[in-house]
Amino acid sequence: MSDKEKISLLKSLQTNLEEEGCWTAEWLSEQNITLPKCGEEEEEERQLAETHKKLTDTIAELEKQEKEKEALDREYQELSAKLKEIRQNIAEGEKELQEEKKTVTPSTTTPLDLNELKNELQSNLTQILETLSGKIEHENHELTRILDKVEDKLMRKEADLQGFQEDSYLKATAPFLKQFIHLGDMMRKVVEENPTDTETSAPYLLKQFEQLIDSIDFILRDFSVEVFRHDEEDTRFDPHTQQSFDYLTDDITLDKKIRRTINPGYIWTLPYILRAKANGEAHPLKEYRMIFRCEQVECYKYMDKKQ
Repeated sequence: MSDKEKISLLKSLQTNLEEEGCWTAEWLSEQNITLPKCGEEEEEERQLAETHKKLTDTIAELEKQEKEKEALDREYQELSAKLKEIRQNIAEGEKELQEEKKTVTPSTTTPLDLNELKNELQSNLTQILETLSGKIEHENHELTRILDKVEDKLMRKEADLQGFQEDSYLKATAPFLKQFIHLGDMMRKVVEENPTDTETSAPYLLKQFEQLIDSIDFILRDFSVEVFRHDEEDTRFDPHTQQSFDYLTDDITLDKKIRRTINPGYIWTLPYILRAKANGEAHPLKEYRMIFRCEQVECYKYMDKKQ
């Protein structure tokens, strides 16, 4: 017996049993009995599944096309709006052009030959460039000549300045050096002519040293430096012109009074210092005096012995 005959027999048997309430779909489901499917049913289910898949794909494609259509509609609306705006601008431009044509009068000038005009402009431009090139070359030559002349003057001035500096240095230092050379000669002479016996040597050296001090003061006067000392009767200390060194005492009446001069002070006079007035007018040449070194004095300083 073939499979088809067996299936037909089973179907007829199922029909008879279904009439009696057995072997129905509900009965088989309650009994948890699964019947094997025949080839036709499997084919139908397969076709149904394929149809369902195609339908799903078709629906998805339709939804996609719908979205694309909406996007195209929006783009179409935007393009339509832009086209409308462009048409309006064109219309306005044509209107303005028509108005300008009405206001412009027709020209009666004869049209120029463009090639002739181009050649003329080229010729004029070439001539201008040649003129400018000649002027620039002439200016460069003139500037080179002036720079060479200025450089020569600067070199001469530099040589003159160097000579002036050397001359000024020599003039400033030569007298001072000559005076000290002379002072050295005097000191050597004192040493050479110093008597050998003590009784004669002491007074001789004292006299010679006094002369040396006078010579030094004379040299300083040549350089506008003068010696100054305070008045011996005036024992008050002046902090502007004097430098104090303490000498202790128990007499309070002598406190801060000058005891003696240790070394004299020196005033330096700078000649030919030009000083201007407040209004800017030139002031006559005057001398400017400054304390080169304060007088060094010894002053009493009171100290109580009880302390």
